[in-house]
Amino acid sequence: MRNRQIAIWILLILIHNSCVPFKDELESTGSKKNAVQNAILDFSKTSKLYKKNSIFEVSYEDTLYTMVLRPKKGEDYYEYVRDELYKNIVVVNILPNPDKIRIKGKAQDKIGNKGILPSRYIEKDGKLFYWYDDNYPFTKKVLSVFKKYNLIEENLNRWEVFDVEINDAQKGVDYYFCRDNLLKYKKKTTSVALGYYPPPRLNCN
Repeated sequence: MRNRQIAIWILLILIHNSCVPFKDELESTGSKKNAVQNAILDFSKTSKLYKKNSIFEVSYEDTLYTMVLRPKKGEDYYEYVRDELYKNIVVVNILPNPDKIRIKGKAQDKIGNKGILPSRYIEKDGKLFYWYDDNYPFTKKVLSVFKKYNLIEENLNRWEVFDVEINDAQKGVDYYFCRDNLLKYKKKTTSVALGYYPPPRLNCN
């Protein structure tokens, strides 16, 4: 009986240790990059979507608004407009299995440019996370990584570049972080676009 109790305690300790450590790697403060890294770390440890996919597009929202449907002034129809502002919250979205990065001309010609193509990435367990950073240029190394994952589609005409199907049923994960304390966060797995559903309550005081 005693041996069984000891075995149970050892099992509980192992389970606890396997779940807790990644929390110690999270950054408590920082910039967009730190919030993105925290989201990717949590996602890789907790989301079923991580196991089912190998490429993920990451986006960052520095300002969170909820959207509401209201009648357009002077018109006979409704439109979505910004409603509530959440000043203390930043959001990171992780979307699995995105469409290819489709460009007109050659990606090689975009090297050195900022904001035109995604320029940041993290490789983890043979999987790729990438995102835009207007302050960081598209480089040869980034291009090489994207080609390794067959992510780039080049030499398209103007109409082909913009003719991309959007899968509204594709689920992603939205991470809501307190701006001044990135250790305080909540997440939501959803196929609804950011701002079009009530965000989780997050106490950032």
